[in-house]
Amino acid sequence: MAFHQVKDIIKESCTNHCKVAEYYDEMQEHVEECKVKMLLQNMKEHEEKITHCMKMYLKDSNSTLETWFQYLPPLPDVNDLIREDLSEEASEDEVLHLFDEISNCFAIRYAKLSEISSSEAVHELFEKMTELEKYELTRESWIKTMMDDM
Repeated sequence: MAFHQVKDIIKESCTNHCKVAEYYDEMQEHVEECKVKMLLQNMKEHEEKITHCMKMYLKDSNSTLETWFQYLPPLPDVNDLIREDLSEEASEDEVLHLFDEISNCFAIRYAKLSEISSSEAVHELFEKMTELEKYELTRESWIKTMMDDM
């Protein structure tokens, strides 16, 4: 499809964040180590917060949501990163690496959308979403550091 409305892009992102939250939740059931479960719980909560914020934004009657994009650039797909092959012995580093990959995927998507936007409001929206993903990457790395000190 050549034309894409911002609200449809946000809905798709919301769905993807929800899938990732469910993935993290399922992973918690399969890992043994307590620290890894805690990391996964934190990561799941992050995705749920983003999903909630997107749903609230979509409920607002906002002209930004009615903006159109023509011809989106190739965007990475987070669904390509969701894999079922993490074992019960998944380490903290493996889980954090996966979180980094997924968050970076979302950040790249939002940054590209921000770059190509001709609307200042849409540019700012996707820029804020990019910043949120980058903030969470930093936050997770601090959580891991604190957990290493436990």
